[in-house]
Amino acid sequence: MAEPLKNGNGTFWAARILTSVGGLGFFPLFPGTVTSLAGAALFLWLTPDKATLLVAVIAVSFLGILLTPRIEARRGKDAGEITLDELAGQWCAFILVENISWPVVLAGFILFRVFDIIKPFGIDRLQTLPGGYGVVLDDLLAGFYSALVLALLHYFGVF
Repeated sequence: MAEPLKNGNGTFWAARILTSVGGLGFFPLFPGTVTSLAGAALFLWLTPDKATLLVAVIAVSFLGILLTPRIEARRGKDAGEITLDELAGQWCAFILVENISWPVVLAGFILFRVFDIIKPFGIDRLQTLPGGYGVVLDDLLAGFYSALVLALLHYFGVF
């Protein structure tokens, strides 16, 4: 249930809006997937160069690490509404992409969601890190694994 806006908790609400990626984290079903899909669509629409994408991933990750503990203090550990980490991880999945096209973005979206949900190869262990680090770093590693698979698919001529 949403908390009423009172004196003194305006910064909490600002943090909630940021960590929920403008409210996408409040989506009733699969908010992480909704945010990842929006992030993939935004990437496809903007088609940023690699330097801009890297700066965006770092900035979003920093915000997530910084703001997540504030939300967790009131909403619980890795609250479902916190989806800024999904945005960072989804964008990380495209960091090695050479040719941006909708099939590549779709594959990157699917790969990221699979790695983020299943959490293989040490991703699950990162979740145990304290504060916002555990929330954000597992998604960045899922994004990195997705980026490696996309790079291999490109190398072998799939994309």
